[in-house]
Parts: sequence; structure tokens; C-alpha cells
Amino acid sequence: MSIEAKRDQIVVDILVERLHQGTLKARGKFKYTCADAQMKNSERACVLVEEVGEVCRAVLNVDGLAKDQDYMGNVEHLRAELIQVSAVALAWLEALPLKQGRLR
Repeated sequence: MSIEAKRDQIVVDILVERLHQGTLKARGKFKYTCADAQMKNSERACVLVEEVGEVCRAVLNVDGLAKDQDYMGNVEHLRAELIQVSAVALAWLEALPLKQGRLR
């Protein structure tokens, strides 16, 4: 698989996860997503850092330094956690004003 095709699949996976966040909110799992105006940036930061913590735990399992039964050596779990971090960051970006032009 080319790097471009892989990147495209990753972006699709992030968008699917972002949509999943909205579904979970609609089902009442949580009150807001990071895209919601009612959420403060400090709360968004906490959500993002919590997700990053899950990435760190997944890394420990992949590297054999943690031994969570279902996740030892599980790179797919690490990938899923990274997708969730990306989707939370995307939601936060949705809440911010859109800057015109390029980032750099």
C-alpha cells in the first residue's frame, strides 16, 4: 500500500471516529464533544490528555512494559487510540474559528 493510500485510509478512520463521537453523545454517553460551544478549552484539553494517556498505556502494552490481558503487544489497539486522539483534536479544531489561508 502506498503512503498516500495509507494516509487516505487513516484520514477516513479519523472521520469515522469523529462521527462516532457524535453518535455516543446522541446516545447520552457524554454531554458534549470537543466540537460543542458549551465546552471550555480547559475541558477540551482534559479530554485530549485523557485520550493521550490511553495512547501511553497502549504503548506500554505494545512494548511489553504493561500487561493488560487483552492488549499486550496489540499494535491495532495503539492505532485505535491514536485515531481517537486525532478525532478529539479534530473536534476541538471544529470549535475554533477557521483561519483563512494556510497555517504557515
